[in-house]
This record gives sequence, structure tokens and C-alpha cells, in this order.
Amino acid sequence: MFNYIALAITTASFITSSTLYTPAIFEAPRFEKESLPTLASQNPATLTIKKPVKYVVRNTHKMWVTAYTSRPEETDSTPFITASGSYVHNGIVATNALPIGTLIRIPEHFGDRIFRVEDRMNARYTNNLDVWFEGLKDARKFGKKYTTIEVL
Repeated sequence: MFNYIALAITTASFITSSTLYTPAIFEAPRFEKESLPTLASQNPATLTIKKPVKYVVRNTHKMWVTAYTSRPEETDSTPFITASGSYVHNGIVATNALPIGTLIRIPEHFGDRIFRVEDRMNARYTNNLDVWFEGLKDARKFGKKYTTIEVL
């Protein structure tokens, strides 16, 4: 009896003085199989497969390509935030020669992998490109290369 009175006090908005607590009040509603909503994504007939995007090379440039990491010795006071405001991640490059957001490829070294310009370099570097690497070992292994980049 004491439990029912305490429950009635704590759940006054659900229980009136003329009704007693029954578990049915708090159970989830049950649906018949036919009345369940069907999502379009569950129907294989409505699925569409996205075709791979085919990028067109708009321009090519020859430039020095180097590697960098987020070590404080190589960056400014915010080593993990790019000039565009995003956090560093695989697939970003830094350059002053192209606008932020430009998509590029470096086919001689990375094949069809696409990079996005999201960071800037020191102003003295005008015809250089830096590829971000997560670790110093990989960045040093990449080194410095004079190569062709494709602007997409």
C-alpha cells in the first residue's frame, strides 16, 4: 500500500485519485506488423546507387611538394586548426598558390587520391604545396619533390 501512495505522489500527473497504477499505463505501444511504418531506405526498389564523381582536370602546375605535421615547430599557435577553420585530417594540403577549397591531385605520388586546400603556408612560399601527414616519420619519408599537381 505504501508503494502505491508514494508512486501516486511522484507521478501525480499520470495517476488520478480514481485510478490505481497499472503497468499498462507505462508500457510502449504495440503495433501490428501491417501498421509499422516502412522507410524508403528499407525498400531495395527505391535505393539509388551514386555513381562515382568524375573530376575534370582544369589546370596543371609544377611545384615543390613537401610534407608537414601538426608539430608546434612546424605550425602557428593552433597546430590542429587549419586556415579554413577545420581540424587537420588526411587529405588536406597547404599552399598560397590556390584558393582555399580547391580540389587537387598529385598523381605521380598519390595516384587518384584527391586533396583539398584548407591551409596556408608562410608568405615567403609562393609556389610550394605542403601535404599534411599524421606522423613525423611518414612526413620525412615523403620528403621534398618537384612534381605536377592537377587542379580539379
